[in-house]
Amino acid sequence: MHVFCSTALQPVMLECIPDFERRTTLKVTCAFGATADLQTKIERDVPGDVAVLAQEALDNLAALGSIVAGTRVALARSGIVVATRAGQPKPAIDTPEAFRRALLSARSVAHSKTGVSGIYFAQLIERLGIAGQMKGRLISTESRPVGEAVAAGEAELGIQQLSELMPVSGVEIAGPLRGGRAVARAREAGGRSAPCAHRGHLASAPGPIRPYASPAARGRVAVVDNRGATRATRSPVRGH
Repeated sequence: MHVFCSTALQPVMLECIPDFERRTTLKVTCAFGATADLQTKIERDVPGDVAVLAQEALDNLAALGSIVAGTRVALARSGIVVATRAGQPKPAIDTPEAFRRALLSARSVAHSKTGVSGIYFAQLIERLGIAGQMKGRLISTESRPVGEAVAAGEAELGIQQLSELMPVSGVEIAGPLRGGRAVARAREAGGRSAPCAHRGHLASAPGPIRPYASPAARGRVAVVDNRGATRATRSPVRGH
């Protein structure tokens, strides 16, 4: 089974795979990357079985018919946070204005370029009216994780999803991203041509997620989304 998975859930996925392989006869391979990059691959029919991406990406793929109808399950919500190097003072970011001041006071801010958090951050500084002032301070990380740049002292602040920063040694979380509202990105899984074994494992996900056995998805993954509503698309199955 080949899985497309955003880097936001890479640590969790790597921890879950051995247990899944013990419970089934399937061998799992994963392609990790930014949600936007993986979405493009799936749209181009790059072979794969399951996609674990941001909710918005699966919405788009469902509309295109690139994931199997009725195969979505909510897995997690990952907030976007601000991180500092361990031992360094944490800026006050408890209000939008304090967050704005913290950004303008920082010598450098690391963020992803194509990941969901990086795209949102770019839109946020535009809304705050400081995009021009931040140009010389921004470090767009593509070849290495945001947390590693912060831990190495290459960036004073890092903007990234919490799930990606937690495993990184040498960084500390200053708090959630501010900009008028807190941000949390829903992560869901969707099947492309997943066998029953995939369905059973996704259905065993912890938390208040209740599997929804859609008749249209019999023999495939079938679930409810993070709001508890069924997400059955009418798009046809697309082959590999």
